[in-house]
Formats: sequence, structure tokens, C-alpha cells
Amino acid sequence: MIIVVSKNKKINTKPNQEKLSDLHQVFINNPETWFTRTELEYIIQYTSIRLLVNTLRNQGVPIISDTKKGYKLTNNKEEIKECYKNLKERALKQLTAAQQMKK
Repeated sequence: MIIVVSKNKKINTKPNQEKLSDLHQVFINNPETWFTRTELEYIIQYTSIRLLVNTLRNQGVPIISDTKKGYKLTNNKEEIKECYKNLKERALKQLTAAQQMKK
């Protein structure tokens, strides 16, 4: 479950389970294929792709991303490590920015 914090309230954001399953199936049927957000929106007829991808990642599905290429399912350990490194770096930058705004 992804929790969005807004105006000091926690809002549980639950993705559409049918669309989550649809997206997972798209990745399973097309391993190692890059999809842009727009392509995925068109294929599954749903716009909250990032929420679905993050939910699948939290379930252990190895979906990697690239700002120019999009998303893909992979089992390549090096690609997964690189995506992990990028996600961690982005998260740390966001936490630093949040901390500075709090001051």
C-alpha cells in the first residue's frame, strides 16, 4: 500500500486491482520490452501508471525505469542494481528537500 501524506493527513491510495493485474500481465507477456507511460496508459486504459508500477515493485516485481525509455520487466541483476541506485538517490534528494523546507 502506498501512503500519500497531504495537509498533515494520511490518505491511503489503493490502485485499481483489475488495472494492476492488467499491467502486470502486460509486463509478463513482454519481458525485456520498454514501454513509455503513454503506451501503458493506452494499453490498459488507465492513467495512474506510476502508482501501479510502484505497487508492483513493492510486491517484488522487478520493473525498472529510465526517463527516456520508460518501464520494463527484467531479471538482469545489473539493470536492477542501477535502477535501485537511481531510485535511492532520488528518494534521498526528496527527503533532503523536504527537510530543508521544514526549517
